[in-house]
Parts: sequence; C-alpha cells; structure tokens
Amino acid sequence: MMADPEIPPAHLLTGRSVYLLDDHEVVRRGLRHLLELEVLSIAGESWSAREAVRRIPALRPDLVILDDDLPDGSGVEVCRALAAAGSTTMCVLMIGDADEAVLIEFILAGAWGCLSKQDDSSEQLRLIRRALAGHSAYCGRFQSVLLAPVPRLRPKRPEEKLLTLTRRK
Repeated sequence: MMADPEIPPAHLLTGRSVYLLDDHEVVRRGLRHLLELEVLSIAGESWSAREAVRRIPALRPDLVILDDDLPDGSGVEVCRALAAAGSTTMCVLMIGDADEAVLIEFILAGAWGCLSKQDDSSEQLRLIRRALAGHSAYCGRFQSVLLAPVPRLRPKRPEEKLLTLTRRK
C-alpha cells in the first residue's frame, strides 16, 4: 500500500491527544493500546455521552473517537453539543454498519470522519492520522453510501397534482 501524502508520519503526530467514548470497555482498551503504540496521548475516556460532554471541553483533546450507540445518548449528540459549545475538537465516529441516516446525521453535526469497527487496526490508524492531520477520514466501507446518487424528484405534471386534491380542495 502506498503512503497517503496527506498523512504525516506517525512521529509528527506524537503527543496529539485523543478522547475515547464507547460504552464497551474492551473497545476503549483496544483503541487506547493501539493509539499509545502510535505515541498518541489519551486525554480521557468514558462510556457515557453525558460524562463526555462534561469532560471533553475541559480536557481539550485534538480528536474524539465516538461510538454512536451509547446508554444515555449518541455520538452524534455529543458531536453536536461540542460544536454548539464552540469546541475545536475534531470528532470521528466509529460504527459497525454503514447506516446512511447515521452517517448523514454525523456529517451534518460536523464530524471529520467515520471508522468501521470491522476494519483492521492499520486502516483505523491511517484514518485517525488523517483526521489528526486535518483531513476528512471516512472508511472505504462507507463510500458506497456516501457517494450514492441522490434520487431526482421529478416534478408532478399538472394532472397528477389534480389527482391528489380532495373534493373539498
């Protein structure tokens, strides 16, 4: 695999901080281990959306990796709350399936990217580095959803409009 010219080498990202938000401890531990091998600092972690919204602004991490499905909210809600508070922290969602509605919601909330839980660690790290370098970072698994053509709504002909009217109209 060729190196992505937009991603700086790992040593240039040393010391950048990441906050982990996932309700599964084993996922947080795995991500922490992976990121620490990259010499990235773990600013904090939590399992709760409420706790994350409270802690992240004070910790000011460079990046937050968010699970979308949390016991007390969602990653999208956390991303929105951070943006509304004026935070410059980048958010990246980590999900299992390419759910078009979740991806669109997350993009509209200001997310920088989306990782797949099914990708191997090297691909996840590549996307995390890409986000930390200030570039969008969307997993290839989601490209078909993100690049799907938007269906064109054809305008109704006048006689079709008439058929939708009730007697009263």
